[in-house]
Amino acid sequence: MTVYIAEELSVCGRFVERGESIHVSLFTEAASEDRVLRLLDCDSGMDEWRMNGREIYAMFRQSILDSRLARNIQKLGDCVTTRNLNTIHKLAALASDMRGTR
Repeated sequence: MTVYIAEELSVCGRFVERGESIHVSLFTEAASEDRVLRLLDCDSGMDEWRMNGREIYAMFRQSILDSRLARNIQKLGDCVTTRNLNTIHKLAALASDMRGTR
C-alpha cells in the first residue's frame, strides 16, 4: 500500500472543511471495469473520489453513513475495506515503527 499524502489530500483541490472527511478504500486485487462503473453510477454530486490502482480516495461532504458512494463501495464485496485517512496514517506509522524505519 502506498499512502499518498499531498496528492490525494487534494482530491478536491482544497483542504477538508468541517463535517467533511477523507476515507481510503483498499482492494485486495485490482478493481474490474465493472466495479468502477458501479461507482460511477452512484455519483450524487456530493462526494468526490479518485482511484489509484487498488486504492480509492474519497471525500465525503457529509456523513459517510449517508453517502451513496460509500454504500456502493461496500457492495463491491469482501475484496475491499474502507478506513478514515487518519486511521491509515496511524497504521502506516505503526508498521513503520515495527520495521524500525520511521
